[in-house]
Amino acid sequence: MHLYSIRFTQNVTNSTTNTTTTTCNKRTNRQLDGIFARMYTFGNSGRNFPLNSIEAQVYCNETLDLIKNSDQYTKTCLKEYPKSLLSVLIKTVKTQTRQLCNSKTGKRLQELFHSADCINSAKDEIQKCINESVDILMAVKSMDDNQKLPILCCGNHRLQKCFHDQSLKINNCNEEKIETSLRFLDSIQGNMISILCTKYDDSNDTCDRLSYPRRPVNDTTKRYKSVVMPIIRVLDSIRDPRLRSL
Repeated sequence: MHLYSIRFTQNVTNSTTNTTTTTCNKRTNRQLDGIFARMYTFGNSGRNFPLNSIEAQVYCNETLDLIKNSDQYTKTCLKEYPKSLLSVLIKTVKTQTRQLCNSKTGKRLQELFHSADCINSAKDEIQKCINESVDILMAVKSMDDNQKLPILCCGNHRLQKCFHDQSLKINNCNEEKIETSLRFLDSIQGNMISILCTKYDDSNDTCDRLSYPRRPVNDTTKRYKSVVMPIIRVLDSIRDPRLRSL
C-alpha cells in the first residue's frame, strides 16, 4: 500500500495515442512541494522514517512513486537551469533509494532503523529549521544575483547545523543517531549541492560573514513545506549567465 500519491493536472493532447501533457501552474507547484517534503522525510511535512523491514517496504515503494511524479514535473515545467540541477537531485534520490531498499538487511538500512526513532520524534523541532530556511530562501529571490548562491549554499550548512542542534533536545536522540540521519540527507542532496556550492563548503569563512535576509512581515505568500521549491525559485531568478553555468 502506498501512503501518498498525486497525479498532476493533465490534458489529453492526442486521443489516438492517449498522450498527455502536464499543466504547469501554482497548484502544480504546491503539489510538487508536498512531494519533496515527503521525499526528504525530515520534518512534520514529510513521512516517518521506517523502523523495520515491513515499514521499509512501504517507504521504498512510496519513494519510487514520488520520484516518478517529481521527474514528470521537472521535465515539463522547469526552465533549463533549475531543471538540470533538479534532475541531478532526482537521479541521486533514485540511485540512493534503490541501493538502500534492494538490501533488506544491509548496513545502511539497519543504521536508518536505529536512528529512525530519534528523527521521527524530532519532527517538530526539525520543521522549525526547515521553516527558517524556507523563509530565508523566499527573501533571497529579490536580492542581487551575486548574493543568491552564497546564501543558498551557506544556508544549507546552517540548516544541517540546526537539524543537529534541535534534534539534540529530544530524549530519543544522540550524536550517533543524528549523524546517521544527516549522512542520509547528504546522500540525497549531496550531488546537487556539490555542483552548486563548490566555493562554499562548511569550512569556508565566507559563510561566517554572511548576513541572512528576513522574509518581509507583509509577505502573505504561503510558506513552502520543503526547501526544494524555494531553491528552484532562487535558481530561476538568477540572470547572470556566469552564475548559471554548470
